[in-house]
Amino acid sequence: MRRRTAVCLAMWLTLLVPQSLYTFTLEAVELRGAVLWIGNAFQETESGVTVQGSDVSPLRFSPGVSARFRINENLVFNPGLDFYYQEYLAPNMERYGNDPVKVVPNSIETGSAAGDIAGTLGLILSFPIGWEFQLGDSWTITPAFSPTLAFRVPLFGIDGGDTDPVLQHFFSDGRFLYPEPRLRAAYAVSEQLELGIELRGMIPIYNLWISEPDVPFWDEMMLSLSAGVVFLLGAE
Repeated sequence: MRRRTAVCLAMWLTLLVPQSLYTFTLEAVELRGAVLWIGNAFQETESGVTVQGSDVSPLRFSPGVSARFRINENLVFNPGLDFYYQEYLAPNMERYGNDPVKVVPNSIETGSAAGDIAGTLGLILSFPIGWEFQLGDSWTITPAFSPTLAFRVPLFGIDGGDTDPVLQHFFSDGRFLYPEPRLRAAYAVSEQLELGIELRGMIPIYNLWISEPDVPFWDEMMLSLSAGVVFLLGAE
């Protein structure tokens, strides 16, 4: 399991190597806030037993920061870091017999009898490269793609829960790999300031090779809509 995780991470990071061949010019810094949707399709086991404590796909607030580097007139590199908090439940497997189960977002009213619950910090590291299209003097539209990494780190157990099952789940089988298309629109308020909105879709590519339990591909997908303030550097 550890070897597979290491290989997946190494392959993912090789996608970033070509970026180091460019000379970047730091152009701007952005502070943003987003509404983050986390897909949860695992409500029932394969035999139809309801998974106690499995929440509907939750919405979370996700603050973040990013930097914009200019590669050429149109090409930009926008590495960023976003955060969110979510309680996750590792279901008590004894309740479900031979049915395979998985870690799920936890509903607030769940008790410890349902399994191990952990308060978890999500760290979303993105490395998008995009192409800017100028629309008039003030607007830009930027489609981009990122080999994003999403690390979900359990901080503490809730109601005596053990954090290890949640940690093992999210750091095994490449569950941190999220290829991400995104689309951004920005309006230049002045030479020093922009306002931007961005739609992001983080795709759980690992669902292609994880077979148990059998869930739809969109399970653990993340979608976000953010608004941000961009501070342009070096502008007079």
